[in-house]
Amino acid sequence: MKQSLILLTSAILARLITPEEFGYMGITLTFFIWFQNLADFGFEASIINKKDIREEELSSLFWTTAGTGFLFAFILFLCAPLISAFFKLPELGNLVRVASAGIWIGAFGIVPGALIQKRLQFKAFFIRHSVSYIIGGTIAVIMALKGYGVWALVAQHLIVCFLNVLVSFSLVRWKPILRFESRHISGHLKFILPFMGHSNVHYWIRHLDNILIGKFLNAHALGIYNRAYNLMSFPVNQIAGTLSRVAFPSMARYQDNRALIWDAFTGLLAAVASIAFPLMAIAGIYSREIILILFGPQWEEATVIFRILCALGALQTLQSMAYPVYLSTGKTKTMFGISLVTYPFMLSGLLLGLYYGGLTGLAYGYLTGGIIGFHFELYILSKRFGKTLADCYAAFMKELTATMVLLAALFSFRKLVPIENISGGIISIHVIAGLLFTTVFIYLLKRFKSRGYEEVKKLILLNSSG
Repeated sequence: MKQSLILLTSAILARLITPEEFGYMGITLTFFIWFQNLADFGFEASIINKKDIREEELSSLFWTTAGTGFLFAFILFLCAPLISAFFKLPELGNLVRVASAGIWIGAFGIVPGALIQKRLQFKAFFIRHSVSYIIGGTIAVIMALKGYGVWALVAQHLIVCFLNVLVSFSLVRWKPILRFESRHISGHLKFILPFMGHSNVHYWIRHLDNILIGKFLNAHALGIYNRAYNLMSFPVNQIAGTLSRVAFPSMARYQDNRALIWDAFTGLLAAVASIAFPLMAIAGIYSREIILILFGPQWEEATVIFRILCALGALQTLQSMAYPVYLSTGKTKTMFGISLVTYPFMLSGLLLGLYYGGLTGLAYGYLTGGIIGFHFELYILSKRFGKTLADCYAAFMKELTATMVLLAALFSFRKLVPIENISGGIISIHVIAGLLFTTVFIYLLKRFKSRGYEEVKKLILLNSSG
């Protein structure tokens, strides 16, 4: 639901705000989210992972995160002129300064947000994000209609941060006490220091593309790239984010049973593949039509980038399922070590792609590096459980086979009935065909006795009954 709200709001704002202005916001958020992660310092994950946590410990963590939130918000505020000068974009200075306030605001919601996930209150989590994005998105659209441009995006960002905190406190019904003991903080450091190392390496590799495009191309190109990347990441975040939030607290409850952890991990791979693979296949085949219908003709340049990134999205969704395994077993050092091995491949792909092929080349380089990094990560992770890379592949091979049949059918039908001009009639024909081919895909999953299909059914039934 959250991702649907973001997609709807983005589609409206994309018709009211220029690609260049989206590029400005893309650069701003690149630094904002990093400083926000530094302010969190891994305490959210540590709270979820720890089996027993007392009231005075939660309060100590709350005041710590409030302090780190203020510190990193202030540092980002001071860095605004440097960021503006680095990209040679004078407009960035004030945007970064105002957006930095969201770091301190959001820091107050770290502890209650962790409690929502620790208590498996996923309906509450859904409510928090839905309320925040409905109000924030509505205000942003109104401001964009009144001509505020990129400041509508900044306002949306701050409003969502503020409302997330308010709703989180109202849902968990918890209040911090005026008490701080440093010994409670030191107990979390063993878990969070390697976690933060991985988080920072992971973050900059995943966002280095924004830095490179903003620095060596221009804000317009970054806006085009961001729309394509964000659109690809909507289903990725929805699928991976939802399953990770469910899996991490659940795995943490039986973190000492390696057999159960591996079984849960392979089940996640299958479940993710049964949803993400067909979605990315459909999005890749109809990339041009999706971009034009959602965002309008001013974004048509994003078509090729989006198509390339759809393949990357399928891999990233699978790869993200390793995250709850590391955290639930407390193997944050392993997670950090693997990141040091895998992420240089992504970095090399980004740099070589940008140098030889500009924006499109960067997207291809990202995909190439992502493929190599994906295989290394699964290989190393499987070895930790006494398994092989083939065991990982076996977890989602049935879903991959069914997806290849779907992809071939969609591609052939697209060639047979081309879409030269977008009209209600031709789109309706392709929608009907897509539904029929998707039905065949589901039928194949059932015939193959796909574990992913069964896992998704269980999840749907669990949500509907809960």
